[in-house]
Amino acid sequence: MLPITAAKFDKISLHLKLEENMRDALRGHLVDGLPIVDMMAKYRVSQSGFYAAAARLQNHMPERKLKRIVLMVPEERADELRAKVAWQIAQWEAESEPET
Repeated sequence: MLPITAAKFDKISLHLKLEENMRDALRGHLVDGLPIVDMMAKYRVSQSGFYAAAARLQNHMPERKLKRIVLMVPEERADELRAKVAWQIAQWEAESEPET
């Protein structure tokens, strides 16, 4: 099992930030009826599993294949991952808001 470190997750987040499609997918894409953020927490996705899911979404692979690339991490890290992803999405949304 591969725990997610802040440094590794931030590197992935920075890469994903460059991908507009991935940002949109993270905000609203559903897998098995769950938003991706919830899916990652539910299945406790590892850094490599998350990156693989991102790559597949980016390449428009069918949703049903996403389930197959999920890897496990220690349960105590699942909430941390979900919080980091939610924070990153909030940052992207704040950056995309027009300045007044």
